[in-house]
Amino acid sequence: MQFPADRLKNRALELGFNLVGLTHAQPSPQLDAYLRWVEAGMHGSMGYLARPDRLQRRENLNVILPGVQSLVMVGLDYSTLPIAPDILDDPARGRVAAYAWGLDYHDILTPKLERLAEWLRAESGQSISHRVYVDTGAVLERSHAQQAGMGFMGKNTMLIHPRRGSTFFIGEIFTDLEFDAYDQPGRATMCGNCTRGLNACPTNAFPHPHVLDARRCISYLTIEIPTYKS
Repeated sequence: MQFPADRLKNRALELGFNLVGLTHAQPSPQLDAYLRWVEAGMHGSMGYLARPDRLQRRENLNVILPGVQSLVMVGLDYSTLPIAPDILDDPARGRVAAYAWGLDYHDILTPKLERLAEWLRAESGQSISHRVYVDTGAVLERSHAQQAGMGFMGKNTMLIHPRRGSTFFIGEIFTDLEFDAYDQPGRATMCGNCTRGLNACPTNAFPHPHVLDARRCISYLTIEIPTYKS
């Protein structure tokens, strides 16, 4: 039995998500680009991104969840207050990405996704299987979210919603439940001739539009290298 997509989306909004989309459980259309990125070594020392078992998960979603039929993609906004100029311009202070100003997003999204999955199980009356990820699995999240109609891929590799921008977290539920309707993919890109997102990068980490060389990225240099050695 196919579950009503509208009911699922309404419940997701009730739980506090700002965006929700549905897409069929198929490999990302960006998979080949990802494999080329790994082949070029742009993942740096993050060896887990190139592990054969991780690549297999991206190539075949059934390895993640046998019998998977659908991906429920969600977005949760993060917003920040403007910073006072005397603080923003203080050379003695460092700058931290806005997404990290609040609580750990894993701790916020994961329980909400589990509640949504349990609601699906109860409302469907079926013994469904599911798996929840919040930036924690071998999943090309932004690409799947784009396929679920949640935005387009910017030249800076971010998922951008035409009205909400890119300031939202992404999470997903893998499930073997089918729905009565799925969303149309968002446009591949809407950047046009704009290069502001690329020009703003202080380390020139974008060798080409839509390609990020992690080895030159501040986030990688300050977070990933101290954590991952192979």
